[in-house]
Amino acid sequence: MAGANILTDTDDGDSLTERPEILADPDPLDANSALRLGNLNASGTNLSVA
Repeated sequence: MAGANILTDTDDGDSLTERPEILADPDPLDANSALRLGNLNASGTNLSVA
């Protein structure tokens, strides 16, 4: 893609720019393909992801 900017473009309209989508490895052109986290647990100042 000539002139594409992975820091600002969001080709699938999900508001996440292409760079984090490429790093997380979902399809950056498919809004249904996204990085999803399971449970977030907070304990004091600690946060864990399950």
